[in-house]
Amino acid sequence: MFLVEYVLQPGDKGYGDEPMISLGSAGRFVFMPNSDYDGRRIVEVMSYETQQKILAANPMGETYFAEPTDVVTTEDRKKIKAVVMDVLNELGITAEVQALKRKRKVNDNR
Repeated sequence: MFLVEYVLQPGDKGYGDEPMISLGSAGRFVFMPNSDYDGRRIVEVMSYETQQKILAANPMGETYFAEPTDVVTTEDRKKIKAVVMDVLNELGITAEVQALKRKRKVNDNR
C-alpha cells in the first residue's frame, strides 16, 4: 500500500470539502477525513505508479496532494502490532497487561 494525502486546509486557495481525483482505469479517489489516520485526508492506493500519478496531478505547480511521510499504512500497523504482540507474549507480558486492564476496569466500575 502507498499513501497520498490531500494537504489543503479550509481557507486555502483551491480547497474543496470533498476532493476527488479520477485516473481512468487506475481508479477514482475521494479524499475524505480518514479515521484510520486521525481524520487526515489520506487514501491508500495499491501501487507506487498510482501514487505517483496522483502526486503528478498537482495543478499548475500547486501542492494539493503529497506523500505523508509521518504515518505508516494500516496494513503495516497491523504487521507491527503482530510483531510487538509476539515479543510481549514471548516475555509473558501480555497476560500481565490484560490482568492490569481487567483490574482497572473493575476499579473504574466501582
